[in-house]
Amino acid sequence: MFQGMQADELLFDTGNSSIGPFLVASSRKGICAVLLADDEEGLIAQFRTEFPDRGFRRGGAEYRRVVAEVEKLIESPHYVFLSPIEVAGDEFDQMVWAALRNTRPGPTVSLAEIARTIGASAGSERLVEAAIGRSRHAVLVPTHRVVDAEGKSVPFRWGAQRQRELLAREIAFYG
Repeated sequence: MFQGMQADELLFDTGNSSIGPFLVASSRKGICAVLLADDEEGLIAQFRTEFPDRGFRRGGAEYRRVVAEVEKLIESPHYVFLSPIEVAGDEFDQMVWAALRNTRPGPTVSLAEIARTIGASAGSERLVEAAIGRSRHAVLVPTHRVVDAEGKSVPFRWGAQRQRELLAREIAFYG
């Protein structure tokens, strides 16, 4: 994706949005993480925890375009995101995340609906919820849209307030 990157190296940079600071990290294959936190220190700590065995460095001016694209998606749910994404996880996780990426902005989707979409057996909601919690791709994998069987929000890794704001933005635009 970016010239001069080593195979085990990640580029990253941070940005600010209306829901707070965010960090974007990319491998040679694409964006491997979009993390949210209350401050840059928290972002860097999350990043190091998520990728303990990887080298990393801040991206340059070229990489700022990727960070700006993620910010556009955070601020405008109708933005068409074009940068490549690397979604690493086991087969089940990847199926859950792909199903979420195919959901429409605005309405919520239940754990059971995601389970049915991927052909998981009845009662797989806890497995779906666990996969959602492992996503490293805030906004790119819209885990903020997921609710339980009673319509209550599934815990959002990056906080209930951010989840409410992201959903409200989508509902305001899409109705």
